[in-house]
Amino acid sequence: MNKTFLYHYVRTALVTAVLCVTVLSSVLPVSCRLTENGIQLVSTDVTAPTVVSFSVSSENTLELVCSEPVTIAEASVDEECCTVSYSGTGEIVCVELPSATEVGKTYSFFCSVADGAGNTLTYSRPFSGYNAQPARLMLSEIRTETSSNNNRYPEFIELYVLTSGNLWGLSLVTAKGGSEKTYAFQALEVTAGEFITVHYMSPESGSCIDETGDDLTLSTAQDSLDTARDFWISNTASCLTKSDVILLMAQEEAVVMDAVAFSATESEWTSKVRSYAEKACEAGILVDGVTRACASSSLGATGVRTLSRQNLTELSALYCGSAAVPAAIPVTKDDWCIVKKATPGSWNSTDVYTASK
Repeated sequence: MNKTFLYHYVRTALVTAVLCVTVLSSVLPVSCRLTENGIQLVSTDVTAPTVVSFSVSSENTLELVCSEPVTIAEASVDEECCTVSYSGTGEIVCVELPSATEVGKTYSFFCSVADGAGNTLTYSRPFSGYNAQPARLMLSEIRTETSSNNNRYPEFIELYVLTSGNLWGLSLVTAKGGSEKTYAFQALEVTAGEFITVHYMSPESGSCIDETGDDLTLSTAQDSLDTARDFWISNTASCLTKSDVILLMAQEEAVVMDAVAFSATESEWTSKVRSYAEKACEAGILVDGVTRACASSSLGATGVRTLSRQNLTELSALYCGSAAVPAAIPVTKDDWCIVKKATPGSWNSTDVYTASK
């Protein structure tokens, strides 16, 4: 083999190799490097996968959605090993826990994630035990107005239990207060037909005790009732307003369970308040619309006169204790009215107050 032939042979081989690498690199995330054995392809994918979402899907199952197909090298809850399986193209990971979780109890999840290029991610986060049987509640009465002496007229939101279950994962959110003033219920069992009063103020006189067990006589402060369950927020400042949207949320603020929109003015909603009304409208609850004109009137509300749901008895007769409660119970602006006397912890007054404009 003469030198000219060898030169052309090597030159052709190198050109072919470069062309191959160029074509491959145009469709694959790779680069190349020269080694003693020739050209070696090297992946340029150095971005670690991410966990897009994490959810607790049952008492013993978690679900992770990742940014790309992955494998889980190890997964554990409170240092107990879990088993994993994959769906989709490998980006959805189902984690099966060794035992069922307790409702509301805090656990710690850990896993090591790797993608096809060998990039890894260590992921950990706390989560709460799954509520397999959430109680179904309805908003029933609201006192938005207090006085300089809040011992006399403390604000409250009353709820009625349609179906028995656990309160974990349920919360009350007001548009004016936002997420910073969300009230989250504790993990405890309640029974269909119960009234629950969430007191947004704690008076100085009487015992403001959360009634989490069977004894409903523990609370003795203003508006406590021995036949209703009382919860208290340690607060002396006003939290509720006469014009607002209140949402009862479930599944840790993922689902709107009930809602009410009310206003005492002709001023249009702010964009923030309207966004809360839109959530309830999209859930099929606020059916009249999302503008201020579609809200129930709270004109004339005082510490004595409260905003009360007028079809509560009818809805109780239809659904209390039933397994067929619809996902969304529609609410119209006429379902809520100002009544002449507050009845926290019991059936609402039907003595409607008519405000003079």
